[in-house]
Amino acid sequence: MAPYADFVYLGILIAIVVGPSVVLGLMGRKVKGWIALATAIMLVVQYAWPVNGKVGDPFWQELATLCAFAAAQFLVARIYLALRRRGVSKQWLTAALLLSLAPLLLAKLLPEHGGGSLVGFVGISYLSFRAIDALVCIHEGTVRELRASVYLMFLLFFPTISSGPIDRYRRFEMDWDAPRPAGQFVRDMDHAAACFFTALLYKFVLAAWIYQAWLLPAESATGIGPMVSYTYAYSFYLFFDFAGYSAFAIAFSYLLGIRTPPNFQLPFLAPDIQAFWNRWHITLSHWLRDFVFMRYFLWITKRGWIKNPVHATHSGLLVTFLTMGLWHGLERHFIVYGLYHGVLQVIHDRFKRWNKTARWLADTRTSRALGTALTFNCVCFGFLIFSGHWFR
Repeated sequence: MAPYADFVYLGILIAIVVGPSVVLGLMGRKVKGWIALATAIMLVVQYAWPVNGKVGDPFWQELATLCAFAAAQFLVARIYLALRRRGVSKQWLTAALLLSLAPLLLAKLLPEHGGGSLVGFVGISYLSFRAIDALVCIHEGTVRELRASVYLMFLLFFPTISSGPIDRYRRFEMDWDAPRPAGQFVRDMDHAAACFFTALLYKFVLAAWIYQAWLLPAESATGIGPMVSYTYAYSFYLFFDFAGYSAFAIAFSYLLGIRTPPNFQLPFLAPDIQAFWNRWHITLSHWLRDFVFMRYFLWITKRGWIKNPVHATHSGLLVTFLTMGLWHGLERHFIVYGLYHGVLQVIHDRFKRWNKTARWLADTRTSRALGTALTFNCVCFGFLIFSGHWFR
C-alpha cells in the first residue's frame, strides 16, 4: 500500500500509531521499543498489504527484499567499521560503497519484470543514499560504533522510507538517543499537527484538484497551447503532491520523536536556480552537494586533472546533476533533466562571476522579481522534461 496516497492508509496509520504515541509522549516517555514495533507494523502495511486482493500474489516478496537489503547494508557497514578499526587502507571505502550501491544498480539496470523485481522495492533509492551516508561517517571517523538497533531504524524508519526526506545517520542517532520530556513532546506534536494539516491541504485538496481539473485535460489534448498548459499544471501538481508526501513524513516523524529535516521551502519563489535547489527536495540536493559535488571537486583538483577551479566547479555541477537524473531513473528524460539543470547551474555561475565585475545587473527588488520569474519558467520547463510527456 502506497504511503500517504489515500485515506485508507492514513486511517490505518492514525489508528495504530497516533494514540499510543500521544499517551506515551504526554507521560514524558520515549519508548524505543514502541517506535520499533510501530515501524514493523507499518512496514507490513506498506509492503505486504494485499492491494489487489488476489490469492497467491507475492504480497510478502517486496517486504522480504526490503529486510534482506537492510541486513546486507548493516553487514557491509559493520565489516567496513571493523576494517577501519584495524587501520586498513581507506581504499576499502570504494569496495564498501560499490557493495552498498549494488542492489540499487541492479534494480535500475535489470528488466523490471526480470531480475530487477527481485532486488528492487519502493524506496530503494532513498535507503541506498542513507546507507552511503553511514559508510562515509564511518570512513571519516565521526561514527565509531554501529548499533544494530539504531542503524536498522535509521534505514527502515517508516515515515520516510519511500518518499523522503533523506535523513543523515548522525542526526537521526542524536534524536533516537535524546530523551523527550512531556514539554518537548507537546512542542513536537504542535509541529507535527501543522505539518499534517499542511499535507492534507497540499496532497488531498490542491494536488487532487490540479490533477483532475487541469493536468488531465491538458495531458489528453494536443498542440502547443495544451503542452504549455501541461507544463505548468504538472509543475504545480508535482510540488503539491511531493511536498504533501514530505509534510506527512515529517509530521509522523516528529510524533515519534525524530525531527526529520524539511524538504521544501517555497521553491517557486527562488530568485535564481541555485536558490531553487536550496529550496526544492532540500535533503536530496544537500546530499548531492556533500557526497558528489564536494568530493568530486576535491578529487579532481587534488590530482590536478582540472587546474582551473572555475572549470572544476562547472564540471562538478554537471556531474552532480547528472547523478541526480540517474538517481531518478535510467530513462532518457531523467538523464536529460539532470543535464538540463547542470547546464542551468553552469550558466548561472558564469553569469554571477561576470556580473561581479561588469555590474550589469544590480541587486534590486525588480531584478529579484525578474530572476524569480525567469527561474520559475526554467524550472517548469525542466519538469516538462522530467515528466517524459515531451518524449512521447
